[in-house]
Amino acid sequence: MGLHTEKPGTIVTGLATGAITKRRFISYADAVCGTKGMLAKGVSREEDSDSGDSFAIVIDGTALVEAGDALDAGDQVTTNALGKAVVAGRGEYANGVVMRSQAVAGQLVEIRLGGNMVSTVPTTTSTTTSSSSSSTTTTTAA
Repeated sequence: MGLHTEKPGTIVTGLATGAITKRRFISYADAVCGTKGMLAKGVSREEDSDSGDSFAIVIDGTALVEAGDALDAGDQVTTNALGKAVVAGRGEYANGVVMRSQAVAGQLVEIRLGGNMVSTVPTTTSTTTSSSSSSTTTTTAA
């Protein structure tokens, strides 16, 4: 296990719409992410906050997030239902990338945020050709 540090970039202020737990993924509603795989606005800093309080949210650079599972460097991560970092699966948003492996759930892991926010949600496009009255639907993974 290596030393986990952070180099936050932009930090914005949120107004908590529920209790905020430190070092968790935060939703665009300024609450701890409560659904596995959801898109996160950023990561809460090192303090817990009560509903109605203002709090700091890291939205790019790197941030320390509590790991929900063992994670390897390079893993794309999403949020679990408690706002912890877990490996992103198909159809889930990748909210960051693990910088250094963390073998123990519940420990802090450094996550790169920002420009690497990638959706693993499949995209669907439809094409209709009027001359032959046929329709084609193609699904591709992003």
